[in-house]
Amino acid sequence: MWLTDFKYADDDLARRYSGAENYRETALEALREEVGQSASAEYYFDGKSKLMRRGVIVRHLCLAGASARYRGGAPPACGGIRPG
Repeated sequence: MWLTDFKYADDDLARRYSGAENYRETALEALREEVGQSASAEYYFDGKSKLMRRGVIVRHLCLAGASARYRGGAPPACGGIRPG
């Protein structure tokens, strides 16, 4: 089970706010590895809630005022990564 943070889908924002170069591709590389290690998501029901037993959860930072950079909606933060 992985819980990963994907802070920036835009390298310009990553550089401006965190001083990080090539953030998006570096984060995607790590995310690809996590997805590769976890296979498909697996859930179970504990009687009240559906809970994840295996998989990857990605928290993506959405900066107020930055969404205007993406015409037509949010950026493809995870680059189309899907479980294998």
